[in-house]
Amino acid sequence: MNEKTKVVEVQGTRYQIRRMRPNVGSFVLTRVIAAGASAASMERPDANMLQGMFAAFLRGLDFDTFSFIQNNALSVIARLDRGNDGDMPMPIVSDSGVFADMNVADDLSLTMALTIQSLIFNLSSFFSAGGLNNLIQH
Repeated sequence: MNEKTKVVEVQGTRYQIRRMRPNVGSFVLTRVIAAGASAASMERPDANMLQGMFAAFLRGLDFDTFSFIQNNALSVIARLDRGNDGDMPMPIVSDSGVFADMNVADDLSLTMALTIQSLIFNLSSFFSAGGLNNLIQH
C-alpha cells in the first residue's frame, strides 16, 4: 500500500506532502500520459528522471490547467514547524486556494520545487507499478 504522507526537505525547510483526492490525481495522471509520459520507460524511475518528466509536463500546459494542477499540488503540502509537542503541520495554501505561507508565495523557485515534489509523491507509484498495463491486467 502507498504511504499516505511523505516528508521532504526543500531549501532547508521540511514539508509534509499528503495524497491528492483521487479525482484530482486521476485527472493530472491522464494529462501526464496525454503529454507523452511513457509507463514503459518508467519501470524504475529515479528522482532526477521524475523531476525532469514533471517539469517538462508543466511547461506544456495552458495557464488554466497549470493553475488547477499547481493549486491542487500545493494544497496537499504543509510546512512542518517544530513545536513543544513535535512537528506541527502548517498548510502553505488555504482551503480557498490562497497562499497561507508568504515565504512560499514570494518564492517562484520554491513554489515550483514543491509543485514538482507533490506530483512526484502523488503520481510516481503509478509509473513504477507498471502504469496502465498493470491496471488492465487486473
